[in-house]
Amino acid sequence: MNGNDPRRWERETYAVAAPQTDLARAFAALSAKRSRIDRLFAYYDGEQPLRYSTARLQQAFARIDAKFSENWCATVVDSLVDRLALTGFALRTDQAAQDVLDTIWQQEHLEIETDDVAEDVAVCGESFVIVGRDEDGLTRVVHNDPRVCTVAYDKSNPRAPAFAAKWYDEGGQRHLTLYYTDRLEHYVSRGATEQVQSASGFTLEDEQANDTGRIPVFHVRSRVRRIYGELQNATEPQDAVNKLIADMMVAAEFGAFKQRYIISQADVSQLRNAPNEIWSIPAGDGDGSESTQVGEFSATELANFTQAVDHWANAIARITRTPAHYFFAQGGNISGDALVAMETPLARKAAKYQERLGACWRDVASYALALNGRDVPAHEIECVWEDVRTVQPAAEADVVGRLVAAGVPLKTALRRGGWTEGDLSMLDEDKAAESASQASLAQEMLNRARAQFDAGRTNPLAG
Repeated sequence: MNGNDPRRWERETYAVAAPQTDLARAFAALSAKRSRIDRLFAYYDGEQPLRYSTARLQQAFARIDAKFSENWCATVVDSLVDRLALTGFALRTDQAAQDVLDTIWQQEHLEIETDDVAEDVAVCGESFVIVGRDEDGLTRVVHNDPRVCTVAYDKSNPRAPAFAAKWYDEGGQRHLTLYYTDRLEHYVSRGATEQVQSASGFTLEDEQANDTGRIPVFHVRSRVRRIYGELQNATEPQDAVNKLIADMMVAAEFGAFKQRYIISQADVSQLRNAPNEIWSIPAGDGDGSESTQVGEFSATELANFTQAVDHWANAIARITRTPAHYFFAQGGNISGDALVAMETPLARKAAKYQERLGACWRDVASYALALNGRDVPAHEIECVWEDVRTVQPAAEADVVGRLVAAGVPLKTALRRGGWTEGDLSMLDEDKAAESASQASLAQEMLNRARAQFDAGRTNPLAG
């Protein structure tokens, strides 16, 4: 090109790059996320590297064979996941649809799948659920590892997915599927898995129609702005904990025992440093040199390490809003009210997670019903969770009793105590059934009394 071309700047300024294909976007997203998620799951599983502040220290400790660590990352995740127990779906307006959901829940073992999804979201901030039908026509709801799936969202509507993608390795090749509202595109790598370096290494193998009008991949995420798990800010303090513990074990091996010394001109080679040994220390040689002396070097104080470990463990607790008693043994008996107060931040965090996970699970349930010919909007489906709070039954009953005594309606008091609308509806049903049972029992007793009375009147021997 002529460097003096007066139109060159205009062509360069207004040049527009060719739009990236969906296959290329999916390949880039799946490739980029793998290392980050691998690292977070490694920290959760306790497979954590030992970090050093300088390269010199790393060289000095390079020959240490044993590994010591305290895996507090697992405590952070497990304490949250324990409070994210989804027990089922409730649909009050359509019993037939409720029966379908109950069947899917049982045959797909969703109590396990929901736990796996909650664990993924707590560790790395996202998880994926794919819903479809198998060859036998059964509805399948399957949790998928976040490292093998991705969802691209519409730029004009960040809540609306444009397409989803999943890849997996099979038969020495990499397979990648793109999911759209109207079709599914299946690609396969032209070479071996390890040879695939870009989207250009794939070939379209098959395409099939999607007649549901919805993308069957559901993205469960903790935040919309950024994929963010509970371990995002906990890995560096965990590194500090592991380094301190490793240093403490080295100090325990080399410096925790007091080292003895002897200054003498005499032969001390026969003295043994062992338990129950009595030393016979020879006197000095008397030539005017320094007299015989014995002493000891102080041991390394291991409490310095344990105090520092406690500091960093406490930092992890504060950063992740995990109650400190999950990390440290608490002396004495903690009262119920104190325990509730200590675990309130964790309970509130779990409640937020329930809201976000529940929104996705309602979409999953609605889509599963659509595959079975039931058109039920997601907002009509209720997720039934276990209570995230630390419940003290006696204290809770006392609060409800005091509210009712003060004139607050029972249902209002129970609602303030954490009862859901489903729980309150079940209460009404149970009360109605109990009233009907009591009325039936009273009627039966009345009929029996009448029968006895009538039998007495017709008996000529009756008084």
